[in-house]
Amino acid sequence: MRWHEKEWTLKQACRTYQFWLLFTMSLTAMGIVEQLAISHQVYFYMDAGYDALTATKFYGLFGVCFAAGNFIGALSDRTGRERFFIPTTILCAAFVSLFLVLKDTSPQWLPPLIATGFGLTFGTFPCLLNATLADLFHGRHYGKMAGMMVLAFALGGTVTPWLSGHLHDMTGSYAGTYTMCVAALLATAAMMWFVAPRKVTPVGQHRP
Repeated sequence: MRWHEKEWTLKQACRTYQFWLLFTMSLTAMGIVEQLAISHQVYFYMDAGYDALTATKFYGLFGVCFAAGNFIGALSDRTGRERFFIPTTILCAAFVSLFLVLKDTSPQWLPPLIATGFGLTFGTFPCLLNATLADLFHGRHYGKMAGMMVLAFALGGTVTPWLSGHLHDMTGSYAGTYTMCVAALLATAAMMWFVAPRKVTPVGQHRP
Protein backbone atom coordinates (compact mmCIF):
# COMPACT_ATOMS: atom_id res chain seq x y z
CA MET A 1 0.00 0.00 0.00
CA ARG A 2 1.35 3.38 -1.00
CA TRP A 3 1.93 6.06 1.65
CA HIS A 4 -0.96 8.33 0.70
CA GLU A 5 -3.42 5.43 0.55
CA LYS A 6 -2.75 4.39 4.14
CA GLU A 7 -5.09 5.09 7.07
CA TRP A 8 -2.51 6.27 9.59
CA THR A 9 -2.71 5.70 13.33
CA LEU A 10 -0.65 7.56 15.90
CA LYS A 11 1.33 4.41 16.68
CA GLN A 12 2.21 3.93 13.02
CA ALA A 13 3.11 7.60 12.58
CA CYS A 14 5.44 7.44 15.59
CA ARG A 15 7.50 4.85 13.74
CA THR A 16 8.40 7.33 11.00
CA TYR A 17 11.15 9.93 11.12
CA GLN A 18 8.86 12.38 9.30
CA PHE A 19 6.49 12.48 12.26
CA TRP A 20 9.26 13.24 14.74
CA LEU A 21 10.74 15.88 12.47
CA LEU A 22 7.33 17.56 12.35
CA PHE A 23 7.13 17.26 16.13
CA THR A 24 10.52 18.96 16.46
CA MET A 25 9.52 21.61 13.91
CA SER A 26 6.47 22.41 16.00
CA LEU A 27 8.76 22.81 19.01
CA THR A 28 11.31 25.02 17.25
CA ALA A 29 8.92 27.18 15.21
CA MET A 30 5.90 27.47 17.49
CA GLY A 31 7.32 26.54 20.87
CA ILE A 32 10.42 28.71 20.57
CA VAL A 33 9.94 31.46 17.97
CA GLU A 34 6.24 32.13 18.43
CA GLN A 35 6.40 32.07 22.21
CA LEU A 36 9.33 34.47 22.22
CA ALA A 37 7.55 36.75 19.76
CA ILE A 38 4.42 36.79 21.89
CA SER A 39 6.05 37.19 25.29
CA HIS A 40 8.98 39.50 24.53
CA GLN A 41 8.44 41.32 21.24
CA VAL A 42 7.21 44.55 22.85
CA TYR A 43 10.35 44.53 24.99
CA PHE A 44 12.49 44.00 21.87
CA TYR A 45 11.45 47.47 20.71
CA MET A 46 11.57 49.02 24.16
CA ASP A 47 15.11 47.69 24.52
CA ALA A 48 16.04 49.79 21.48
CA GLY A 49 14.62 52.91 23.12
CA TYR A 50 10.99 53.07 22.01
CA ASP A 51 8.31 53.92 24.56
CA ALA A 52 5.80 51.26 25.53
CA LEU A 53 2.95 52.67 23.42
CA THR A 54 5.04 52.82 20.26
CA ALA A 55 6.42 49.35 20.89
CA THR A 56 2.87 48.06 21.30
CA LYS A 57 1.89 49.60 17.95
CA PHE A 58 4.70 47.70 16.25
CA TYR A 59 3.54 44.54 17.96
CA GLY A 60 -0.01 45.23 16.78
CA LEU A 61 1.26 45.58 13.21
CA PHE A 62 3.01 42.22 13.60
CA GLY A 63 -0.28 40.68 14.75
CA VAL A 64 -2.24 42.00 11.77
CA CYS A 65 0.42 40.77 9.35
CA PHE A 66 0.56 37.42 11.15
CA ALA A 67 -3.17 37.00 10.51
CA ALA A 68 -2.67 37.89 6.84
CA GLY A 69 0.13 35.34 6.64
CA ASN A 70 -2.35 32.60 7.50
CA PHE A 71 -4.09 33.29 4.19
CA ILE A 72 -0.83 33.59 2.25
CA GLY A 73 0.12 30.10 3.40
CA ALA A 74 -2.69 28.74 1.21
CA LEU A 75 -0.39 29.31 -1.78
CA SER A 76 1.44 26.15 -0.74
CA ASP A 77 -1.58 24.21 -2.02
CA ARG A 78 -0.33 25.11 -5.49
CA THR A 79 3.43 25.29 -5.09
CA GLY A 80 3.96 22.36 -2.74
CA ARG A 81 4.62 22.53 0.99
CA GLU A 82 8.40 22.58 1.21
CA ARG A 83 8.85 24.68 -1.93
CA PHE A 84 6.86 27.40 -0.22
CA PHE A 85 7.81 26.76 3.39
CA ILE A 86 11.61 26.63 3.13
CA PRO A 87 12.18 29.98 1.34
CA THR A 88 9.54 31.64 3.53
CA THR A 89 11.22 30.36 6.68
CA ILE A 90 14.65 31.58 5.56
CA LEU A 91 13.13 34.98 4.73
CA CYS A 92 11.50 35.02 8.19
CA ALA A 93 14.92 34.37 9.76
CA ALA A 94 16.32 37.31 7.78
CA PHE A 95 13.63 39.64 9.15
CA VAL A 96 14.25 38.45 12.72
CA SER A 97 18.00 39.03 12.28
CA LEU A 98 17.24 42.71 11.65
CA PHE A 99 16.55 43.02 15.38
CA LEU A 100 20.31 42.67 15.82
CA VAL A 101 20.87 45.99 14.02
CA LEU A 102 18.05 47.79 15.81
CA LYS A 103 20.24 49.58 18.35
CA ASP A 104 18.24 52.80 18.79
CA THR A 105 15.24 54.72 17.44
CA SER A 106 17.06 56.50 14.60
CA PRO A 107 16.14 54.07 11.78
CA GLN A 108 12.42 54.78 12.01
CA TRP A 109 11.66 52.63 8.96
CA LEU A 110 13.22 49.51 10.47
CA PRO A 111 10.66 48.51 13.16
CA PRO A 112 7.68 48.64 10.72
CA LEU A 113 9.72 46.62 8.23
CA ILE A 114 10.55 43.98 10.85
CA ALA A 115 6.98 43.81 12.15
CA THR A 116 5.51 43.51 8.66
CA GLY A 117 8.02 41.03 7.26
CA PHE A 118 8.20 38.93 10.41
CA GLY A 119 4.41 38.84 10.71
CA LEU A 120 3.67 37.94 7.07
CA THR A 121 6.27 35.20 6.83
CA PHE A 122 5.77 33.71 10.28
CA GLY A 123 2.00 33.85 9.89
CA THR A 124 2.21 31.14 7.24
CA PHE A 125 3.61 28.63 9.74
CA PRO A 126 0.48 27.40 11.61
CA CYS A 127 -1.48 26.46 8.50
CA LEU A 128 1.58 25.07 6.68
CA LEU A 129 2.66 22.83 9.53
CA ASN A 130 -0.87 21.51 10.05
CA ALA A 131 -1.38 21.03 6.30
CA THR A 132 1.89 19.11 6.03
CA LEU A 133 0.87 16.86 8.93
CA ALA A 134 -2.48 16.22 7.19
CA ASP A 135 -0.74 15.53 3.87
CA LEU A 136 1.44 12.88 5.41
CA PHE A 137 -0.75 11.34 8.12
CA HIS A 138 -4.34 11.93 7.05
CA GLY A 139 -7.26 9.90 8.29
CA ARG A 140 -9.51 9.45 11.29
CA HIS A 141 -6.61 9.61 13.74
CA TYR A 142 -5.31 12.99 12.59
CA GLY A 143 -6.58 14.67 15.77
CA LYS A 144 -4.29 12.56 17.96
CA MET A 145 -1.28 13.47 15.85
CA ALA A 146 -2.23 17.14 15.88
CA GLY A 147 -2.42 16.85 19.67
CA MET A 148 1.18 15.66 19.69
CA MET A 149 2.16 18.78 17.75
CA VAL A 150 0.42 20.90 20.39
CA LEU A 151 2.42 19.03 23.03
CA ALA A 152 5.66 20.00 21.25
CA PHE A 153 4.45 23.60 21.06
CA ALA A 154 3.67 23.57 24.78
CA LEU A 155 7.03 22.05 25.73
CA GLY A 156 8.88 24.85 23.99
CA GLY A 157 6.58 27.46 25.47
CA THR A 158 7.22 26.36 29.04
CA VAL A 159 10.94 27.16 28.83
CA THR A 160 11.80 29.72 26.17
CA PRO A 161 10.03 32.85 27.50
CA TRP A 162 11.77 32.40 30.85
CA LEU A 163 15.09 31.62 29.17
CA SER A 164 14.90 34.76 27.05
CA GLY A 165 14.26 36.93 30.10
CA HIS A 166 17.06 35.22 31.99
CA LEU A 167 19.52 35.80 29.14
CA HIS A 168 18.50 39.45 28.99
CA ASP A 169 18.99 39.89 32.71
CA MET A 170 22.43 38.31 32.51
CA THR A 171 23.69 40.12 29.40
CA GLY A 172 21.59 43.29 29.28
CA SER A 173 20.67 42.48 25.68
CA TYR A 174 18.23 40.46 23.62
CA ALA A 175 20.96 39.48 21.16
CA GLY A 176 20.97 35.93 22.53
CA THR A 177 17.21 35.67 22.00
CA TYR A 178 17.42 36.93 18.41
CA THR A 179 20.19 34.43 17.69
CA MET A 180 18.12 31.63 19.21
CA CYS A 181 15.13 32.57 17.03
CA VAL A 182 17.21 32.70 13.85
CA ALA A 183 18.81 29.35 14.65
CA ALA A 184 15.39 27.79 15.38
CA LEU A 185 14.00 29.07 12.08
CA LEU A 186 16.92 27.81 10.02
CA ALA A 187 16.71 24.44 11.76
CA THR A 188 12.99 24.32 10.97
CA ALA A 189 13.66 25.00 7.28
CA ALA A 190 16.30 22.25 7.19
CA MET A 191 13.93 19.75 8.81
CA MET A 192 11.22 20.45 6.24
CA TRP A 193 13.73 19.56 3.53
CA PHE A 194 14.12 16.11 5.09
CA VAL A 195 10.39 15.68 5.73
CA ALA A 196 9.92 16.22 1.94
CA PRO A 197 6.13 15.73 1.78
CA ARG A 198 6.21 16.00 -2.03
CA LYS A 199 7.94 12.62 -2.21
CA VAL A 200 5.11 10.69 -0.58
CA THR A 201 1.97 12.82 -1.03
CA PRO A 202 2.25 15.36 -3.85
CA VAL A 203 0.01 18.40 -3.41
CA GLY A 204 -3.23 18.00 -5.35
CA GLN A 205 -2.96 14.22 -5.58
CA HIS A 206 -6.26 12.40 -5.16
CA ARG A 207 -6.78 10.58 -1.90
CA PRO A 208 -9.26 7.79 -1.26
